[in-house]
Amino acid sequence: MSDDQSTSVDTQSAQDFLKAVYALQSETERISTNRLAEYLSITPPSVTDMAQRLHSAGLVDHRRYYGLRLTEIGEQLARKLIRQYHLIEAYLVHEFGYALAEAHEEADQMEHAVSEKFVEALMQRLGDREERSL
Repeated sequence: MSDDQSTSVDTQSAQDFLKAVYALQSETERISTNRLAEYLSITPPSVTDMAQRLHSAGLVDHRRYYGLRLTEIGEQLARKLIRQYHLIEAYLVHEFGYALAEAHEEADQMEHAVSEKFVEALMQRLGDREERSL
């Protein structure tokens, strides 16, 4: 990932945006700004601003009046973020006994603050348990 791409996703809102586009892409080829705004509970101009920023970084393909979709790199990053979230969630359930609903809320807050090293440690610790048990 280039410096531009990594700088563009340093914020929680950018990460949440990528994950939302990833989720909505299963419904349609291109996602409208209004649909994404509704999904994220933000204004359409905020969606446009973020889409332009992530388009400049090569993470989304944004075309005015035609909506947006993730680029291949954007999709890879979104999958990585989602996997990171699921690892944290699984760890909270397995190691601390959190109920899944509680783990969901906690992981949603924690996912934006953990390092690559921490995520790698979670993968080592959990092995494939997180895949089969949530």
